Amino acid sequence: MTLDTKSIDCLRRVQKYLDRNARHWVSETDTGITFKDNFIELLMLEETGNWNLVDLRIPQGKWNYFGSKAVIVGDYPDDNDTNAVASTIVKPVDSRAHALMDELLQSENEDGIIQLYQDPSRPRVCPEVSANICTFFYTYNRGHEVRKSFDWVYSALQDRAYHVPGRYYFNPEPFFYYVRRLVRSAKQQPELDRLKELLAARVQERIGTTPDDPGCLAMRLLICHDFNIPNQEDLQALLRLQEEDGSFGVGWYYRFGRSQIKVGHRGFTATLALEAIKKNLLSADENGANGSIE
Repeated sequence: MTLDTKSIDCLRRVQKYLDRNARHWVSETDTGITFKDNFIELLMLEETGNWNLVDLRIPQGKWNYFGSKAVIVGDYPDDNDTNAVASTIVKPVDSRAHALMDELLQSENEDGIIQLYQDPSRPRVCPEVSANICTFFYTYNRGHEVRKSFDWVYSALQDRAYHVPGRYYFNPEPFFYYVRRLVRSAKQQPELDRLKELLAARVQERIGTTPDDPGCLAMRLLICHDFNIPNQEDLQALLRLQEEDGSFGVGWYYRFGRSQIKVGHRGFTATLALEAIKKNLLSADENGANGSIE
């Protein structure tokens, strides 16, 4: 079977899976708990532009990570990460967006890095969150105000700090994915151009790793597509992971900080796979490529 034929069949099956389950998604933990996840569904919306796929209720005030009652963590405050992501996807009026950015700036720690929470009793920072917050500021032409957060993101990518699992993320690819969002958030910004070149180099280093992780494979394929980097190895690995129902499994993505309980989302993993395969198939058509799959 040719790679193109396999990709087309894969696309049909994953699209049917997404259509069957549209607006009924939950995140699930490795301890068997399920919950509504606003953060992940926002990313699904951004990747597809399809409101019919997700079940997002736009709040009157701030967004919360949980789309229903919080689980595992008990009381969970509105966090800067979810609100930054939401404000670049479901864009509020400019005045509200700028007011939120002003609030976020008040959450800087002593190093000038914006923290995950506005609650001073929860002093949490991580480069993945910083990448999303920087994306928010660059989207509204205020990137110069988060330069220390940006520099931390750049340093983490340059120094390969992602090889050491963090509090919330245990694979490098989610960080790459958020940096991808950042470099696409504004044009004619020299620092973003430098970050883009570095991202391309770091992703190339990871090609062929994590062959059993569909989310990581799909995120790398999306980034490789952006930079015209050939990546048949990850594509073949991803195609082999499709399950009987058309999905690509749960795809463990991040974890709760204190408990270290892992969280995955079948809808998000399937969405990433769909978009990655689709984009690579289009590239193959344009370039006249037609490989084979074992």
